[in-house]
Parts: sequence; structure tokens; C-alpha cells
Amino acid sequence: MIKTRKDLEKIKAAETPKLAMRQGFKRLYIIVQMGEKGIDAGAKALLDAFILKLNEKLIFDCAIVQGPGSEYEDIDPVVEIEEKDKTTIYGNVTLSDVDKIIESHILRGEIIKDLLVEVKGGK
Repeated sequence: MIKTRKDLEKIKAAETPKLAMRQGFKRLYIIVQMGEKGIDAGAKALLDAFILKLNEKLIFDCAIVQGPGSEYEDIDPVVEIEEKDKTTIYGNVTLSDVDKIIESHILRGEIIKDLLVEVKGGK
């Protein structure tokens, strides 16, 4: 319950990172495919983990969105990293892979070969 200006400032400080993820230029999009099989395979937990980790690391130039499902249902959960000129598709992604994807692909631009399904477009 908000009783003082200080309470309001605490709420604002807690919510500002969430708002920053939704606003402004996005360098890339992280798409967690949320078809029925993806959800059964843990896609919702992956989505939540990406949001949490990116907030913790104060990475705001990435948008995290839900996809409608993937053509690669046999390797769900599927995560796609969509950049200006290419889309990298990772399959069989687990919660322990979230940090690896953020550190390697999102921060350093390195493709993670053991999760890689396909790269569309690009060089």
C-alpha cells in the first residue's frame, strides 16, 4: 500500500527496468516459441528466466516476446534470436542455457553451436 512519496519512489524504481524493456530501440528480439508442445517442454519458465536475467544485468536493448509456436516441435523449447539481418534458432533450450545465451550470443554475438538449429539470413 502506498502511504508516502518514498513508497511511490520504491515502486517506480522496481518497475522502471520492466518499462525500459518495452520502450525504445531494440537491438534484437528474443522470441520464446510458446506453442502447446513448447509450453509443455518449459517455454514459459524460459521466458520468465530471460526476463529476470536481462533485468538483473540491466540489458534493455533487447525485447523478449512470445512466439506462436515453432515448426521444430521435436526440439522444443525453441528460442529465436532475431537481429537486423538474421535469425538464429536454438532448440532443446533449458533453464541452464539462458545464462549461456545471454553471455555468449546477446552480449558477445557468438553463436552457441551445441544448441544451434539454424541461422536464417545474415552472412
